[in-house]
Amino acid sequence: MTTDQIDENAKNKFIGEHKYLRAMLYFCLVSSWENVPLVLNESQSEDIGNFEVSQSSCKDVYESIIEDLLYAESVLSEEQGNGRATKGAAQALLGKVYLQMTGPPLYETEKFSLAANKLSLVINSGIYDLVAYYPDIFTLDFEQSSEIVFSIGADGPGLNQGSRIGTLFGPQGQTINGGAAGNNWFTNLELAGPDSGFGGVDDSFFNGGRNNYAFAQPYTEDDIRSRNNIAKHNVNQCDCSPEEGMFSDIHRNQGNKASWKPWKWHNIKPSNWGTDTPLDQPYIRYADVLLMYAEALNGSGS
Repeated sequence: MTTDQIDENAKNKFIGEHKYLRAMLYFCLVSSWENVPLVLNESQSEDIGNFEVSQSSCKDVYESIIEDLLYAESVLSEEQGNGRATKGAAQALLGKVYLQMTGPPLYETEKFSLAANKLSLVINSGIYDLVAYYPDIFTLDFEQSSEIVFSIGADGPGLNQGSRIGTLFGPQGQTINGGAAGNNWFTNLELAGPDSGFGGVDDSFFNGGRNNYAFAQPYTEDDIRSRNNIAKHNVNQCDCSPEEGMFSDIHRNQGNKASWKPWKWHNIKPSNWGTDTPLDQPYIRYADVLLMYAEALNGSGS
């Protein structure tokens, strides 16, 4: 098929979707490592062995991201995406990129107003809305709900097209003699607060002595956000469904508050998907848009 046989609008839409994905990936890179190699053109056969690509400046990478997203915004349709990039997804990601540029290393605070403008377009489109029952966002039946601006699709189980994200995401982690046991993720220690000294809060030797869990104090026991984002039990040893582990005292560790940890993207009900879940991974939700819009208005003095 030759280029002139492809509908121009369809071609532009395909290019816009690809540029959105390129911008999304480069945003992940530049926000993590700042200066990164920036490759915007395909390699010719004679250049295929040239893997020595110099780093581009952080500023240049951001400018490329913005250019890609502005193009995507101009050609993509204004609708719910169902896993594909849309005008709203491009505007939301532009708002996120502009917000990131207001901080280090660029400190371009004039981007607050640009972020507010793009995010207001998503809000005023009337396409997106918050889901009434928060846990529904992370279930298969609601994976393309009105709250999803853009998600990363998965088609499991089967054919290895699923995703590892979607069941339990966030390891248990525990303290033994002040160190880490096994392959643990220790953001939980930050949530637990400063060390209160020798010994644990329940007088056992191995509980680490971290008893200041101020992070969790604003949340009541029945707070739906707390129940679905902060695990209070040992997920590795809990022989029960996530639902039981969150809403009852089964295997809950009330002694060592360092066991509290983020627990996102879990299935509300158990499944046998394993590491091949069909559940899409939300990348930008309407809730994110509202929070970013508030931050942008605050930063711009509005």
